[in-house]
Amino acid sequence: MLGRGRVSQISATIVCLALCAAVFAEGAANRGFETYVGYGDLLDVTSGIEWIDEADGKLEIAGRSRYADVIVIASPEGSSVERHTGMTVDSAGNFRGTVWFLDGPGWYRVSVAARSPGRQTYIIACSFSVHNTSLDTPLAPIEYVGYGTDLTIESPRGGTNVVQEILAVRGWSRYARIRAVVEHLETGEIRSYFIRANQDGSFAFPIPLEVGFGPCEIRLSSLQLDAESWRGAAVYHVISQMPAVYMIEPAYQSGTILAVDRFRIRGVAPGRSTVLVETASENGVETYGRTRVPVIDGSWETWVDMPPGAAAGNLFQLRASVPDADAADPGACRTYTVAVTPARPEPDSAQSWIVHSSDGVIRDLAASIVGDQTDRYEIVRAIHDWVAGNIAYDVRGAKTLRPGPSDALSTFMRREAVCMGYSNLMAALLRAAGFRVWVLIGNADNGIAIVKHAWNEVEVDGRIVAIDVTWDSGIVEGWSFVRRYSGAFFDPRPDQVAFTHFEDR
Repeated sequence: MLGRGRVSQISATIVCLALCAAVFAEGAANRGFETYVGYGDLLDVTSGIEWIDEADGKLEIAGRSRYADVIVIASPEGSSVERHTGMTVDSAGNFRGTVWFLDGPGWYRVSVAARSPGRQTYIIACSFSVHNTSLDTPLAPIEYVGYGTDLTIESPRGGTNVVQEILAVRGWSRYARIRAVVEHLETGEIRSYFIRANQDGSFAFPIPLEVGFGPCEIRLSSLQLDAESWRGAAVYHVISQMPAVYMIEPAYQSGTILAVDRFRIRGVAPGRSTVLVETASENGVETYGRTRVPVIDGSWETWVDMPPGAAAGNLFQLRASVPDADAADPGACRTYTVAVTPARPEPDSAQSWIVHSSDGVIRDLAASIVGDQTDRYEIVRAIHDWVAGNIAYDVRGAKTLRPGPSDALSTFMRREAVCMGYSNLMAALLRAAGFRVWVLIGNADNGIAIVKHAWNEVEVDGRIVAIDVTWDSGIVEGWSFVRRYSGAFFDPRPDQVAFTHFEDR
């Protein structure tokens, strides 16, 4: 089971001297530059803040400090929210940095504080009020406890927080592995991604925004506290924007397609009249076919034929693009490598899930899930969603190595299982619904360790589709299972599966 914990969002401890009580007073009555005990001795500000009371999304601050640890605290007036920004301090004690106003337009109370070596608390030396006039939320990280210690971020900083497809983050990490957790703030959909830092600690992390369109939170961390949790270092709030062409089937936007026959693709292209679908040689030089597919009410679909003479093991290129889109738009063209794949042999008919697929309980359940749906791909999705939403992970059984029975019927009756139970029930329901399906057994890298695991493959609309309903059902926190639906491993990129799932041969 993939252990994933929420980023810890804990602010640094701030202690104000008694004379500082007015620092967080509400209202605009006192907009002046206020100093407290320690100003001039602990630190002073040399540019920027005494002479302005307006800012367009950000504020540049510079000064001198006795200590190398300086932060600026920005808090919307009337709110308990505090955003901390670490300042860069040179060997002479000069500090400089950019404060981003990440909570919209309005008045902010801004305070500058320093901390001496070995101390746990910061002392505020001065404060002032600034009116943020920018209506747009800037693209900048919110800093938490681990920022500057665990990792730092160089970019992106500035510009709009409306992002399409990928947020490309560059920075430095003290630890070898960096994790990004992307959560859609309206649907709750969550995806986790990992990358390794270079030997000097630098990293370039292209973080996919695959959770959907709209407001998203991206949590970055590199210090793993235990099997399930990481210390939070930085968070981005972005708006994921709909691209010109967005694929629904396959459920990923680029990579490899495993095709056993002619196969279906479909997607959305809002505001467009046609989508151009092309097949070409693996290197893209020779074009095999070109079709203009009409877009109806924003949606389109077509079936892709195999090139003449295509045989198992052959590769060719597939492109779906919007002809009239800006060539610089990264979402205007979807490119895939299609691998012509031989069909898997039928599984051993003695396997329990095949036997149970004919059981009346399983057949009735499959029929109730399918209902009046006729779209084969959406039927597979519906069965995946039912299993992910109704079966709990058997944490105690997994940790004690004594799981309960894992056949399809027992999993359905108990509503609890480890990965084998999830996979057997998934396979039995799909077979009862008329699909060719397999249970795969092997090992998987869950981001913490390589463990024994089971998952599924199903043949649908001419493609081989991988499914790991166990990982999509939720997360483990200690000895508890927390249901948290995800579609990350419903029809994932085969390239991705190849790096995490290793079938026994």
